[in-house]
Amino acid sequence: MWPERIPYVLETGAGPEFPRMFRAEQLFSRKRLDDVPAAATASMEALSLSDLSGKRIAVAAGSRGIADIVPALRSVVAFLKNRGAEPFIVPAMGSHGGATAEGQLHILEGLGVAESSVGAPVRSSMEATLLGRTEDGIDVWCDKNAFESDGIVLCNRVKAHTDFKMSVESGLCKMMAVGLGKHKGATAIHGRGVAGLGPSILSAATLFLERAPVLFGLAIVENAYEETMIVEAIPPEHCIQREEELLREAKGAMGRLIPKDIDILVVERIGKEISGAGMDPNISGRPMKGALGFEEIASPEVVVVLGLTEHSAGNAIGIGLADIATLRAVRGLDFAATYTNGVTAGDIRGCAIPLLANDERDAIAIAISGCAPKTAKECRIVQIRNTLELSSIVVSEAYFDELSKDANIRVLSSPEPMRFSGEGDLERVGAL
Repeated sequence: MWPERIPYVLETGAGPEFPRMFRAEQLFSRKRLDDVPAAATASMEALSLSDLSGKRIAVAAGSRGIADIVPALRSVVAFLKNRGAEPFIVPAMGSHGGATAEGQLHILEGLGVAESSVGAPVRSSMEATLLGRTEDGIDVWCDKNAFESDGIVLCNRVKAHTDFKMSVESGLCKMMAVGLGKHKGATAIHGRGVAGLGPSILSAATLFLERAPVLFGLAIVENAYEETMIVEAIPPEHCIQREEELLREAKGAMGRLIPKDIDILVVERIGKEISGAGMDPNISGRPMKGALGFEEIASPEVVVVLGLTEHSAGNAIGIGLADIATLRAVRGLDFAATYTNGVTAGDIRGCAIPLLANDERDAIAIAISGCAPKTAKECRIVQIRNTLELSSIVVSEAYFDELSKDANIRVLSSPEPMRFSGEGDLERVGAL
C-alpha cells in the first residue's frame, strides 16, 4: 500500500543545506554487577520458601528489552529445579504480539527467551482467569496457566513509566496488573485512562498478590548503560514497598539527554523492547496525550524517526509521537500488532502516521525546514540510536562550544559534514 516514492518537491537550486555534526559521549554513573546470575541466585537462596518438590512454577517474562533477561530467567529456572520444582515460562505482556499466543511467543523468541536458552518450556496462551474486582471497580485477571500453577515468579525490570509518575510505575506491580492480565487485564487497566493508570496498577497488583499464588518477584534495575546494577528476589508481602524503593534508585541511575533546547531529535530506531511507548517520553519529551508528570521535560521542536527495531515485530507504537518518519519505517509496520496495542492502551496518537519522507536525507532536510527561521548551521540537532542507548550521541555544530565545557560530556571529534549514503541513509551513531 505504500508508494515507492512520494512525488513532493523538496530540493530547489543547490538543494537543502545540512549542519556539520560531531561525536560525543555522555557520562553517567556506572554502578553494575559483575556476575548477575550469581547475585540473582544468592538473593533467591536468602528467601524463606516452602518445599517446592514436584511443584509446577510459572515464571513470568515480559516483552521489554532487558539486557540480562536471559541469564536472569535461566538463574530462576535453575534455582527452582534445584529445589525440585518443575518451572515453565509464561509471556506476561498484556496485549502485545497482536494479543495472540503466537505473537507473544514470537516476541519472547526475538528476545532470546526459549526453552533452549533458559531451560524451561514456554507456554503461551491468551486465556485468563478472573481473580476478582478491586474496590474501585477494576476486574483483575491472571494468565490461566500461571494461575493454575503452584506458584508464580515475577521477573521484570523496575523503571520509570512512560505515561505517569507515581510511587510504583513499571516493574513487578505492572507485570501483575497488566502483563499477566493478558489482553483482558490490559484492557481493564487502560480503560481507566492515563490519569487513572497509576492508581489502577497499584490496586490491581494489591488484589493480585492476595489471590494469585505469587511465590516471589525478581526485580532488575539497570544503569544508564543498560547494565544490571541491582537484581533482588522479593517475597510477595514486600513486593510493593520494595519496588517503591527500587524505583527511586532506577530513576537516579537512568540515562538522559544532556544537550538542552533541542530543535531536532533524530531517533534511529523505536521499538517495544526499547520502551512501552516505542520511544521513552522521559527522554524524547513526547508522551502520549494525557500522560501525567512530564510537564518539566522539554519537547524538541521536531522529532524524526528513521526506523523500527527488528525485535518490535512490526509494532510501531510511538511512531505517531514523531513529526517525521521514513517510508522504510512504515513499510515494516504491522497494523494488527500496532493498533491492538495502541487501542488497548488508549494511545491512539502513538499509532498515527507522521509526515513521511522518501529517505533519511529528505527527513532531515524537512525537519530543518520546520525550524525556520533558523538556518541549518543554527539548528540544535541531537542524533541517538534509541531512547535506551544514550551514552554515544551525535550533535550538531551549534552545540560545540557549549558541550565542550560540560563535565558530563566528552567531545570525541570536531564538527564534520553530515554524511549520507548514495541511497540517502544517514550515517549511524555507532558507525561514527
